[in-house]
Amino acid sequence: MLKAFYLNMADTVFFALLSLFFAGINDVVFKKYFMENLSKGMNIFSIGVIWTLLQLIAFKYKGIHVAFDSSTLCYGLTAGVFLTLSNLLLLESLSKINVSLGSTIYRLNSIGVVVFSFMFLNEPLSFFKAMGIIMGVLGAFALYQKKGNGPYTECSIIFLSIAIAASFLRAGYGLVCKAGLVHHAQPQTMLLIAHLS
Repeated sequence: MLKAFYLNMADTVFFALLSLFFAGINDVVFKKYFMENLSKGMNIFSIGVIWTLLQLIAFKYKGIHVAFDSSTLCYGLTAGVFLTLSNLLLLESLSKINVSLGSTIYRLNSIGVVVFSFMFLNEPLSFFKAMGIIMGVLGAFALYQKKGNGPYTECSIIFLSIAIAASFLRAGYGLVCKAGLVHHAQPQTMLLIAHLS
């Protein structure tokens, strides 16, 4: 039984690291895309189309039926607004700050999820969660380096704020999805609607 637990834990850690790896590739591609002066809207649209197609294939393969009850529609559309705005703001922030900082701040959305879930879903805020929040914020500060010896510019502070807003919107997406599950929204259709947005 203990062996099975450790194997399951190893799989979990492996998939979490794999997810972080692909998230890093995703953000580098976002940055390169932006450097080419291409349409941000078309980028987000393409992501939505690909996600939707992949989810529809998964629906067909797993035999999942699409559900359009009011709870699923409401939470799916709200999650879609949060997800779309967070991606657009992430792209905008990457136009002026380096990708390592922008990506790190965006991935710190879990801090927002912890805070929001404590405030709105009455989930406990443990000592270790609080320490994780502090370490995450300190890590972002460590990455925030001004260029040269000059002062922080108003522009860099604005785009840093945009990255932080993107992270909080992404946290809002997670919170809305969790609230949807609590209110019996069908998870697969909720995600499908969010990505259609």
